[in-house]
Amino acid sequence: MPLELVKHQTVSPEGEIVFYQKGIITKTAGASPSEFSQHLMRAAPKILQYCVDAAKNGQELEVITGFHGKDYPPGQFDRPFDQDDLLITNAEFLKFESYSQQMGGKIKLTLLNNGISDDDIVKKVEKGHVFFAWCWSDIRVHNVLHFHNIKPQKE
Repeated sequence: MPLELVKHQTVSPEGEIVFYQKGIITKTAGASPSEFSQHLMRAAPKILQYCVDAAKNGQELEVITGFHGKDYPPGQFDRPFDQDDLLITNAEFLKFESYSQQMGGKIKLTLLNNGISDDDIVKKVEKGHVFFAWCWSDIRVHNVLHFHNIKPQKE
């Protein structure tokens, strides 16, 4: 069975966060961690539901971030988070971790300060339950899957 992304729901008027089947979440635009936290709060109920769904499958929602993605080529590594970015990211994660645990969900934070390889993106998509939370990750994930002849489908 070929791997495919099927768009489930987009949250926020700006379309910042996109939800896919298999518990996959991406980010469609660029924003600082402090700006992005506003989008996270609007999408929190759905993100937390993905945490609960992951726990039901014996997994945890893995949030991958720690670096800024480029505008062009979209989603490619630009630079690692600075100390302020890390403080904001960790504070947001702790909120989600607490709420997730209260709901019976599981979530973990993976900070990558040098980006992520195409092969690792494919592996994470195959596994499911992952939030690619760097700028322009939606385009990067789709480009990687296309390169590997994996056809992402949106509803």
